[in-house]
Amino acid sequence: MLEQLDEEEKDRQNIRSLILAMMGFSFSGSLALFLVDGKVEASLQLPAYYLLTSFLCYLFVLNLQGHKDFRWEDNILGDGLMEAASLSLIASLLAIVIESKFDIVYKALITTLALATWGYDHIIRVKKLSSFLSSKQ
Repeated sequence: MLEQLDEEEKDRQNIRSLILAMMGFSFSGSLALFLVDGKVEASLQLPAYYLLTSFLCYLFVLNLQGHKDFRWEDNILGDGLMEAASLSLIASLLAIVIESKFDIVYKALITTLALATWGYDHIIRVKKLSSFLSSKQ
């Protein structure tokens, strides 16, 4: 994991573009929820917390891209933070859905679909990382 990465492997520009786009969602959502919290009946503290967590994780990954030199910084730390950030985005959406007045079946369907989508991708990423680390032993 202490292998030096070449510039192609660092792929800084493409990763920065993705991170900046996702940071925009997190930041905009956080700001919107903080501004409208007093104007709605439902509590938005939990969704605002998740959006802020997502924003901070994406910000940390963006900063990490600037000085990423070794494989462990990219594969483990950066990917882990991006997974936490994307899960926080989904959690904020689910917190809003659960607080809504939608039918319970609809809430369950949305929750299941969102978590299954994120979980499927997460399991694939963990298996690939595990396979990579096993091959390095």
